[in-house]
Amino acid sequence: MLINQLKELLLHTDLKREDTIFYFTTCGWMMWNWLTCSLAVGATLMLYDGFPFHPQAGGLWKLAQDHKITIFGTSAGYIAALMAAGVKPGKEYNLTPLKSVLSTGSPLSIEGFEFRLQRDKEGHSARLHLGRV
Repeated sequence: MLINQLKELLLHTDLKREDTIFYFTTCGWMMWNWLTCSLAVGATLMLYDGFPFHPQAGGLWKLAQDHKITIFGTSAGYIAALMAAGVKPGKEYNLTPLKSVLSTGSPLSIEGFEFRLQRDKEGHSARLHLGRV
C-alpha cells in the first residue's frame, strides 16, 4: 500500500521533499492515509481541524497563502461551496507557491474545473496542475 501511495505522490502529484502539502480531510477518510504517506517523501504536511469556512469562507486559502502550500487538496463539494460563497482564491490571496490543486470524492462539475483555473491577475494558471486523485 505504501509503495502504491508513494507512486501516486511522486509520479502523479510530482511531490518533492521541499513541498508543503495540504489535503482538507479527516482521519476517517482514505485521503488521510494518502496524505500522511507524504512524510515518506520528506514533504511537509499542513493539517487543519475544523470547519473550512471559519473564521471566513476563504480560510483554507489564507492557510495556503500564509504557509506557502504548494499542493492543495480538497473535494468537489468544497469547491462548489466556495463558488456559492463568491470566494475567488486566486484574486483574494497570494497563491504564487501553489503548483497543484487536487480534488477527490464526488465528480467535479465543469464550473468547478473552470473555477479552479481562475488563478490570479498575473495569469499563472498555465503552470497550475489540476489533478484528480
